Amino acid sequence: MVTYGIDLGTTYTKVAYISPEAGAQVMTVPMGMEHLLPGHQAPGLRSAVALWTDREGRPMACVGEEARGRSHYPGLRVLEESKARIGLGVQDVDGFQDAEAPPWRVEGQPRLEYRPEDIAALILRQTKSVVDRLVPQHPMQNVVITFPQRFEEVRRAATRCAGDLAGLNVVGTLTEPDAVCWLFGVENQLPGVSLIFDIGGGTTDVNVVRYQDGCVEVLGSHGVHVAGRHFDHTLLSRVILPACYQA
Repeated sequence: MVTYGIDLGTTYTKVAYISPEAGAQVMTVPMGMEHLLPGHQAPGLRSAVALWTDREGRPMACVGEEARGRSHYPGLRVLEESKARIGLGVQDVDGFQDAEAPPWRVEGQPRLEYRPEDIAALILRQTKSVVDRLVPQHPMQNVVITFPQRFEEVRRAATRCAGDLAGLNVVGTLTEPDAVCWLFGVENQLPGVSLIFDIGGGTTDVNVVRYQDGCVEVLGSHGVHVAGRHFDHTLLSRVILPACYQA
């Protein structure tokens, strides 16, 4: 049985596996291709969840680009970047002051509360659905989930909990920079010491590693909560919007 690696990202969620049919090559599942022009690389599944209540009062949800497209619907709530709060409750996370801290509520569902783990589980369920459709010969069940280097144990446990809630068998976990170092070493076979950056949507991790005789030795690792979304927000507030006001 194939074990899948899941990068449960702040912005996108991606999946890879070692294919027994392709000579043990690492294969990336092309999630998100339906939203791209031909020839572009699949970005992954958008880590966004839309929650609402239907006319019969039943809780409803959708995940991905479809969720973002529903953000203007009345009575509907779209949650993005929930990974920044997983395992942390009401604390301010990564420099963002939210209008409402988790658990989150949805109009028409007074008895239901959604924790970040619940939102992550919805993303993982949709991930399984997409993978099972794209790779039907290897249904997703056993998984290894990655998380940022800076996640302390309570946040790592919450990530594993999300996998359990999604009905997946979480056989292991791995920090994101360690996963990058392993793949980089497998694909490039470079001897000596390397400095490897993993710049994601919500966090940036860096590892100093030594590759020798097919082994990967992590000499040092560090992570910070500055990454793609922070770059975007800074460019928007300090460059693009001021330029628009001056135009």
